[in-house]
Amino acid sequence: MPKTKKRKPLEKKPPTNMFLGGGLDFLVLGGIIAIIYHTLYTLIMVEASPGDVSHTLILQVLQAVGMLLLFLGVVVLSYSSLVNHGDLKRDGGAFLVSGGALCIPAAVASTYYYVTAIEGQTMTLESFLTQTMPTLLNDFSKVYILMGVLFLGIFFWERRRQRTWAAACFSAGAVTWSGSLVVAFYNTYDLYQTFMEMYSTSRDLIISQFLIPEVLSNTSQVLVVIGLLLLAISYLQKRNLQRWAGRFWTFGGAFGVFHGFVRLSLDSKMIQNEMTGVRQSIMELTPYTTTFKDISLVIETMKEFYAKVMIPTYLEEFMMIAVFSAITAIGVYLWTKRYQKRDTG
Repeated sequence: MPKTKKRKPLEKKPPTNMFLGGGLDFLVLGGIIAIIYHTLYTLIMVEASPGDVSHTLILQVLQAVGMLLLFLGVVVLSYSSLVNHGDLKRDGGAFLVSGGALCIPAAVASTYYYVTAIEGQTMTLESFLTQTMPTLLNDFSKVYILMGVLFLGIFFWERRRQRTWAAACFSAGAVTWSGSLVVAFYNTYDLYQTFMEMYSTSRDLIISQFLIPEVLSNTSQVLVVIGLLLLAISYLQKRNLQRWAGRFWTFGGAFGVFHGFVRLSLDSKMIQNEMTGVRQSIMELTPYTTTFKDISLVIETMKEFYAKVMIPTYLEEFMMIAVFSAITAIGVYLWTKRYQKRDTG
C-alpha cells in the first residue's frame, strides 16, 4: 500500500482585527520602553543611594526589577498573540510569575512600613480621609492587582485554572483603587481652591499646569479601572460585560493619551529650565542638585543630566502614551466585537 503523507498541522492565523493587532503592537512598544526605563531607573537609584544598604533601598530595587520582569512578560505575551506562538505564552507567564513574586513582597513590606510609621500619630478625621486612607487604598489595590497578575502568569505558565483567582484579585484591586481615586478628585479640587486663594492672579497658569493634568489623569484611571472591574465580573459572573468594558477602556485610554501629551509638554518646559540651570552651574564650577522620582541627584555634567533626568523623563512619558494607546485600541476592539448570544465573556 502506498504510504500516505502526514498532514502538517494547520497554523493559526495571527489576529486579523485591526484594533486588536494595533493594541498588541502598542503593548509591545510600551513594554520595550518600560524595560529600558526601569533598567535605567534601577541603575540611577542604586548609584544615588548612600554607601549603607537600607531596607528601603532593597525594597525599591526588588520592586524595580519585578516591574522590569512584568513588562518583559507583557512584551512576550503580546508578541506571542501577534504571531500565535504557543510556547512563548508559557515563557511570558513565567516572567509574570517571577515579576509578581518580587513585586508582591516589596509592596506588602512598603505597606507595613507605612502603617508602622503612622501608628500612634495624632491626626484629624479629615487628615485621615484625605491623606492616610488614599495611600492605604492605593497600596492595597497594588497588592491585589499584582496578585492577579501572578495568578494570570501561573495560568499561562502551567495552563492551570487560575483565571478565577486572577479575576477575583483584579476585582478587589479595582474596587480599592476606585476608592483612592474618588479621594484624589476631592484633593484636586481642594488644592485648586487653595491655589486660587493664594495665587489668584495666576488663574490660567494654575488651570493649565495643575487642574487639567490632574483631572485628565484621575479621569483616565477611573475609566480604565471600571473597565477592568467589568472584565473581571464578566468572567466571575458569566455575564457578557466586555462591550461595556471596551467603552470604558476606549474613553479612559483616550483621556490617558491626551494626559500623556500634556505631561510631555510640561516636562519639556521643565527640562529646558533645568538645562539652563545646569549650564549655569557648570560655568560657575558648582554642582547642580535636582530630584528624579524622589531620588536626590547631584549633576556635574550635561551628559549626566541627559542620562539621569532627561532621558528617563521622556521614556516614562512615551511609555505611558504607548500603554494608554494600547488600552484605547483594545477597548475599541472589545466595543465593536461581535459576541455570540451565549458568550460567557
